[in-house]
Amino acid sequence: MNSTPHKVRLLLCDDHALFRAGMKALLARQPTLEVVGEAADGQAALEEAERLRPDVVLMDIEMPRLSGIEATRRLTQATKEAKVLVLTMYLEDLFTIPVNLAGLPGLSIPCGFGAKGRPVGLQVIGDYFSEARMLAAAHAYQRATDWHQRVPKAFA
Repeated sequence: MNSTPHKVRLLLCDDHALFRAGMKALLARQPTLEVVGEAADGQAALEEAERLRPDVVLMDIEMPRLSGIEATRRLTQATKEAKVLVLTMYLEDLFTIPVNLAGLPGLSIPCGFGAKGRPVGLQVIGDYFSEARMLAAAHAYQRATDWHQRVPKAFA
């Protein structure tokens, strides 16, 4: 019997080389994950996904030449096997709807308030997550935190 675990093959797509290097080093510690390629823009992400056929594409939203949202839309339209998880540094949920329209289920879980009193959210986006999984994650997060009990100073 083969005891070697299946490695999930990842394509890492982000326009910041330092972020890609750090993420690659972090993921390398996981015995079931393998970064098989990298892309620094949306067009390269499409090309590498076609060439490498990864199990999962980790996609940044804002990249040169072609946005991660558009690259995700094209990738999910081209193949139903495409598994894309969106990476974003944005705290506000302004990208949840465009990513939904690009073909990925996504949910923004409110988790507090920004400096200007606007709500900020944790974005759970990716075709791995069914609606039931996303709602269960949101419910677990709400039970484990007190964000919903805090009110921004501007509204107090």
